[in-house]
Amino acid sequence: MIISAAMTKRKPPAVEGEMATASIMEYFATVEDPRIERSRLHPLSSMLVLSLCAVVCGANSFSAIECFGTLREDWFRTFLDLPHGIPSHDTLARVFAMLNPKVRLTPAPGRRNMESCTAKGKPTALAAHRFVARA
Repeated sequence: MIISAAMTKRKPPAVEGEMATASIMEYFATVEDPRIERSRLHPLSSMLVLSLCAVVCGANSFSAIECFGTLREDWFRTFLDLPHGIPSHDTLARVFAMLNPKVRLTPAPGRRNMESCTAKGKPTALAAHRFVARA
């Protein structure tokens, strides 16, 4: 069987409006930082992206997140703002303890509402990326 070049090319998913240029950093930038100004050595959005990447890769503690970040610091510096390096596990724990766990989720621009992303009344795992955190 011969496979032509046209058969192997994949079309990028159709994305409309603002979502075409949106990134995970833009979504995390909407989360309100609960820390006082003088104690913000590490940007909150960078800490959230680092934590998300680490947890997706199997980290299950703040120490594991710190270790994951330290081992891949050069790569994270290509797209995260890390003026003081990777945050320590103590810093991560303090910041996550301060975050509001009852943040209201609202659809991101150009996305469906929560009801259309549920299965039997419960949000699907794949639907989680379609929402932006709002306090």
